[in-house]
Amino acid sequence: MYLAFVKNLEGKIYVPSSKSEILRYLFLSILQNETKTIYHNNLCKDVMSALKCINNLGIKIQLSQTGIRIIPNINFDKNKIYNFNPEDSAFVYRFFLLFCAFFELKAVFHLSDSLKNRPIYDIEKIFDENHIKFEKKSNLFIIQSGKIENKNFNMKNPLTSQTISSLLILQTYFDDIKITVDDYKNGYIDLTKDLIKKISKSNEVLADGDFSSASYLMSASALGGNLEFANLNLNSKQPDKKIIDILKQYGAKIEKNQDSIIISKAQDKKALTVDVDDCIDLFPTLVMLFAFTNGESTLKNINRAKIKETNRVLAATKALETFGINYNLTETDLIIDGVETLKEKQFELPTFFDHRMAMSYFIPTVLDKYIILDDIDCIQKSYKNFILDYHNCKGEVLAKL
Repeated sequence: MYLAFVKNLEGKIYVPSSKSEILRYLFLSILQNETKTIYHNNLCKDVMSALKCINNLGIKIQLSQTGIRIIPNINFDKNKIYNFNPEDSAFVYRFFLLFCAFFELKAVFHLSDSLKNRPIYDIEKIFDENHIKFEKKSNLFIIQSGKIENKNFNMKNPLTSQTISSLLILQTYFDDIKITVDDYKNGYIDLTKDLIKKISKSNEVLADGDFSSASYLMSASALGGNLEFANLNLNSKQPDKKIIDILKQYGAKIEKNQDSIIISKAQDKKALTVDVDDCIDLFPTLVMLFAFTNGESTLKNINRAKIKETNRVLAATKALETFGINYNLTETDLIIDGVETLKEKQFELPTFFDHRMAMSYFIPTVLDKYIILDDIDCIQKSYKNFILDYHNCKGEVLAKL
C-alpha cells in the first residue's frame, strides 16, 4: 500500500515523450528502407515491450540515452515460430498480430491476464475472412498458418482506432492496402497520418511530450496548484491536447510561454460537459477533476473506457462512491454531481492495476487529501518517472504497511 499527499503542489515538469508517438514511430521504422532514429525521453513499459517484440524479429536496435535507432531488415523465416510478449500493451499486440498475418509468419503471443481479456474480434474477423488459422489457448494466441490476401478493409464501425492505425502503418509497406472508414473520425488516426508524413521526410524524428501523461498533474494544478509544463508541442495532433482547452473553460489560469505552459489554480471552477469519445484516455482525469467541482458535469460517449486495462467506468464510479459523491450513469454518459470540499481527509482507492486510474487518484491530493493506493508500479506502463516528478513538485509518496 502507498500513501500519497501534498501540501503545496508547485514546480516544473519536463513532460515525458508520448508513448503513442514512440510506438507509431517504432512500427513505421521497421517497415522503412533506411535506418531511422527516434528521439524521446520515455522508455516506459509499453515502449520496452515493443522493442522486445522488434528484437524477436531479428531487427537490430541501438539504444542511447536519448534515442532509439532501428536498422530495418524485412527478411523473415516463414518456417520459424516467432514469440511475442506484448505484456499489457493492446496496441503492440494488435500491430504485431496484423504484421505477422501480412508477412505470413507463424507466431505465439504470450498474453498477460489483462491483455487476454481485451477484445480483438475485429482482427479475428480479418483472420477468418482470409482463412488464417489461429488458436486461442489460455494466455496464448497462436497464429498457425495463412496470410492476408484480401487487402480491402471496411472499417466503418471499428472496435478501436488502433486497428486502423496499424493498417495505415502497414500500408507504408503494402501499398495495395485499401481502408474504408467513411465518416469515422478519430484523433489517433490523424496522429498516425501525421507521423507517417514526418518519418517519410526525415531519418531522425522527435516524439513530442505526452498530453495524456501531463493531464493528471495539469488537472491537479487547476484544482489547487501552480505547475509549469515543458516539452509540449501545442501544434501536436495528439487528441488529448484537448485538456488545455478543457482546463481553460474550467477556469484555470493558463500562461503559455515560448517552450512551456504554466497552469495555476482556477478561481471560478466551472462544471462542464465534455465529449470524451475522441480523447478517451482523459476519462479518469476528468472524473477526478469534476468530482471536486461544484455543480453537475457530464462526460459523454464514455463506453470505450470500459475496454481498457480495466473497466475504467466501473473503477471511476467506485472511486466516486468512496468519496461519497453522487453520479448518474447512463448508457453512454457519466453525470457527476461534484462537490468542492469533503470533510474526510483519507481515502483508500483500488487502482485495478491500471496506470491511468492510478495517476488520476493523485489529483485530489492537492485538496489536502491523503490517498491510499494498492499499487503504483502499474504507472510504469506509460509514465516511467511520474512518482519522481510528483516528488519534485513537493508531493510525497510513502510505502504504507
